[in-house]
Amino acid sequence: MTSFTQGSSTQRFLMIQQKTLVKVQNNCAPHLKIESVMGVYTSDVQYGDSYTAVLVRQPFMDGNMKLTVKGYGDLNEYLGSSTQAFTLTADGDRQEVWEVNNLFLPNGKGGCVK
Repeated sequence: MTSFTQGSSTQRFLMIQQKTLVKVQNNCAPHLKIESVMGVYTSDVQYGDSYTAVLVRQPFMDGNMKLTVKGYGDLNEYLGSSTQAFTLTADGDRQEVWEVNNLFLPNGKGGCVK
């Protein structure tokens, strides 16, 4: 709840937070780490498993949030990453699925180990 005081009166506003549920399906690496600018969601989604990240629209946010997945092998070797943007609307809760099938490295290499 947000309060705004003007003179001797105070007005309160209830800011409803809408969310987008993103089911991240690991079809690529032995281990995935999922993170955003809000922090780390989880550090180990194993191959074939999924994780549902809850993205919540914050006040004054532009309505988009990016998720980044980072892939690692069984020996903790870095395999690459992938980023996808999701739209957070004020129209109600939404659900999306992101199937991670590719990972990328800056030099054009990278990929999946299955």
